[in-house]
Amino acid sequence: MHDAQHDFEAHWQAASLVPLKEHFNHDTARAAKLSHSVGSIRFDFSKTHLTDAVIAAGSRWAKELDVSKDIAALFNGAIVNASETLPALHPAMRSRHQLPEQDGRGLPLAAALMDMDAKLQAFVARILSADHFDAILHIGIGGSILGPQLVTDALRAQNVGKLTLRYLGSIDPSAFDHAIVGLDPATTLVIVTSKSWTTLETQINASRAKAWLEAAGAKDIANHLVAVTCKPDAAAKQGIAAENILPIPDALGGRFSTWSAVGLPIPLTCGWNSFAALRAGAATMDQHFRNTPFDKNVVWLAALAGYGYAELSNVRTRSVFAYDHRLQYLPSYLQQVELESNGKSVTRGGQKAKTKTAPIVWGGLGTDSQHSVFQLLHQGTEWSPIDFIACLDRTTTDEGARVLVGNAIAQAAALMTGTEGTYESEGAAHYPGNRPSIFMMLDALTPEALGALMAFYEHRTYAQSLLWDINAFDQPGVEFGKIMARDLLAGGDEKNVDGSTKDLLARLRG
Repeated sequence: MHDAQHDFEAHWQAASLVPLKEHFNHDTARAAKLSHSVGSIRFDFSKTHLTDAVIAAGSRWAKELDVSKDIAALFNGAIVNASETLPALHPAMRSRHQLPEQDGRGLPLAAALMDMDAKLQAFVARILSADHFDAILHIGIGGSILGPQLVTDALRAQNVGKLTLRYLGSIDPSAFDHAIVGLDPATTLVIVTSKSWTTLETQINASRAKAWLEAAGAKDIANHLVAVTCKPDAAAKQGIAAENILPIPDALGGRFSTWSAVGLPIPLTCGWNSFAALRAGAATMDQHFRNTPFDKNVVWLAALAGYGYAELSNVRTRSVFAYDHRLQYLPSYLQQVELESNGKSVTRGGQKAKTKTAPIVWGGLGTDSQHSVFQLLHQGTEWSPIDFIACLDRTTTDEGARVLVGNAIAQAAALMTGTEGTYESEGAAHYPGNRPSIFMMLDALTPEALGALMAFYEHRTYAQSLLWDINAFDQPGVEFGKIMARDLLAGGDEKNVDGSTKDLLARLRG
């Protein structure tokens, strides 16, 4: 164990023995010292167990781990995904940073990304200027949908073309039927997004969409189909026109791919300027993560708190509550970003992890959740650190908007403070308090602010993987499950399959 890690853990344990409200009594400047602004987002860490001593030890730990080198590797396009020998290019999709002229296979990396971006922008301009389509059916699964869906729903008021947008991920036939309700095949653009172009669910839904177009007698079916993939040759073999194939780099994980052509629904519905602003906001967070000292770096502070609660306080969940209906898809998006990235039990060196890794991420919308799961958060025997996210809207006079943000502020305060009072109607019930939260206040839900928020969570995930010494950019567990499903559905060897699975397969096959 590193000396600084030992110090961090000792200081965290000491800090966690002191109730949060007492930390405010001991340090009247605590709120100001533990609040930092990045772009238009204010991050308040004062309701966590971070203290001056904890942060100082965490900064020393970062230096002992040489975290700055790992951060530079991410932004410079170096290999950070060791198991697949790949960089992670999501920061490069919003700005080029210091990418090398060539990647490890001799490709002109920066130039290639610029060419991809130029083709994407030209395609968006062509579709919007043609004014032929009035609807989009976006087919994909996981990272091919979750990020774009979060953004287009959050920014739906900016729909420049008033295009109807539907997402389709599930291969349940009823999901397809639901997705096409009210859509005219003659005026629907079908986007098929699959990095490998082999994802079974996406291929099945793509075939359904093509059959739907053909059955309706849609003319020039090739003009209705768009492919987003890093395997353009495979898409071309399925009859998709070359001008409708938008490439993405193979060094771009699906859960980090919204900034690329995977995010195509965003500029098609919200306009290229909004897509560019989303990227610019993310780039602002990139620069903060890369250049800000660790003791004031919101990504690193969040990672330290995450490590402290998961490993040292033995809390196995973290909850996220957005007090803005436009962010309703944020918890689902974060579940993939964090759990697919850090849900690992093997270190980067191939050893069994010695610490607990990713806590389970869950959440919902406030104030809806206040009338359900907040009962557990206030009084349950299990508790969860919380991310509160609220968006100011100073342009509205609607009383509900003010009450909504006020509720977020009040809930964070109540969870921290608690009360020792009792209520006769509830016996000896009281509210223990000392339940931590990070509060993120957005000045407004703009594309820039949303981009910065998403990039914050991307980088937080990476930073925590460095503390846990795991690879955040592969997903062998996902691949294992898909391989087993493929083999069993194909009637593969079942001699080593358990009795329950054999019985269920027999029922499936009739």
